[in-house]
Amino acid sequence: MPLLQKLRTTTPKLCPSSFSTQHSTNKTDLPVTADSDSYTNALRDIPVTLYHGNPVNAVKHLSGDVYTIHTATGRYGVERNEKLHQEGVNFVQGDGLRRVENTRDGWSDAIQDYLYGEPYTHDSSAITILDSDVSIEWIEDEYDIEPDKKRVPTGGRQAALKQLHDFADSPEYWGYVSEPTREHGLSKLGPYLRFGCLSIREAFQYLQEHLDGQDKNAITSRLHWNLHYQQKLLDWAGWMDKAVNPALRDMGTFDQEKWDRFKEGETGYPMVDAAVRQLKGTGWCNFRNRAMLASFHSNLLELPWTIGANWMYYHLIDADPAINYTQWQSQTSRVGTNLYRIYNPRKQVRDRDEAADFIREWIPALQELPEKYLDQPEKTPVAIQNKCGVIIGEDYPMPLVEYEAALSRVKRELEQREADAKEALQQDAVRERASLSARSRQYEPDIEALKKTRTTSLDSYTTYSLYLFKTFLYNRCIPIVRDVK
Repeated sequence: MPLLQKLRTTTPKLCPSSFSTQHSTNKTDLPVTADSDSYTNALRDIPVTLYHGNPVNAVKHLSGDVYTIHTATGRYGVERNEKLHQEGVNFVQGDGLRRVENTRDGWSDAIQDYLYGEPYTHDSSAITILDSDVSIEWIEDEYDIEPDKKRVPTGGRQAALKQLHDFADSPEYWGYVSEPTREHGLSKLGPYLRFGCLSIREAFQYLQEHLDGQDKNAITSRLHWNLHYQQKLLDWAGWMDKAVNPALRDMGTFDQEKWDRFKEGETGYPMVDAAVRQLKGTGWCNFRNRAMLASFHSNLLELPWTIGANWMYYHLIDADPAINYTQWQSQTSRVGTNLYRIYNPRKQVRDRDEAADFIREWIPALQELPEKYLDQPEKTPVAIQNKCGVIIGEDYPMPLVEYEAALSRVKRELEQREADAKEALQQDAVRERASLSARSRQYEPDIEALKKTRTTSLDSYTTYSLYLFKTFLYNRCIPIVRDVK
């Protein structure tokens, strides 16, 4: 029985009866063991074995039952999971997503039931541990691994809980979420949710209980939308490599100079360049800047959207395929809805209160340039350039493209494709991929009941093997190798 069909008809237990680690002498699938932060004393200092290489080959080195979590993934992941399923790997689910024939039917109600439902518990005695002498230091030395991101937050369960609690104690989310330099007051929960240190339901219930007003509404809405995008990718794995709308699939032409200057933060548009440099330097930038980068890359530079989406996914420490690739398609006019939502990178400088500080932090060459010229440095009078020691075209590049001309070109192309794009949206498959019903009954949480029943748990990442593997990677800032830099 195919994996997805099996998941539709059965609900595997979330906690395996046993889990063991094992050595392999095969260099290709070498096991790597490291201590990892745990979320209870019972799970503290557990060594976990990591295998690298082809996962279908790696599982053959394991004895006993093998369990892993079933998550939304792209075409490669779907094919890989199917092969693992055929090898006897048990996939468990507990993320609230709909694995039924018609996922749209009752989706919002089902998600509400999940978010307000009782979290899963665990039995820590169900884990069997084997000894290993492979250390993190050995890994770094053997594979010449050295993190290149700075200001990366501490990984692990305890750090995740601290970040969740600190955010709830002093939120400044509403009204500041779009400020490019703003980090204090934002949730910064993305990496912990992505790596399984927190579950969406756990964070949702805690913030429902401890926040109020616009901050609560804004952040819990974001968590709800996280599940929305997970469902989109689960329903159609093509989100990661194929434009939803067939009328928009052949847009974009690769240009080496544009691509090189974009990924180096040398486009001549300060907000774009600062966001690129922040992302490469820290593995993070806020939602508005991610959207701006996608729009600039694919609409104004007219580069193929998949190249930019893969590049951003490579650098993000909270890289989530469901969110990254659906957002790239949405922000680059590849869905067919909101065709003309194109970011103006100059306006982003003028509209953001902290834009000047942000630009000067990440583009030292512009530190002395007067703030009034930061949206268009090339318009700075020569006398002022000489006075402040910032020569545009030498110290900082001229614009890679002229904004008005680039905007005119992409609008013309979208106008030519608009009728076909709208027609394509009438196709059932395309329409369903492009939208998801948000209809829901009104559901008010019983906070007192939550206080009595809420427990600390791994929730949707109850499967210990995946949790500890991801936590190890995040703790050590070791990237999963991808082929886009």
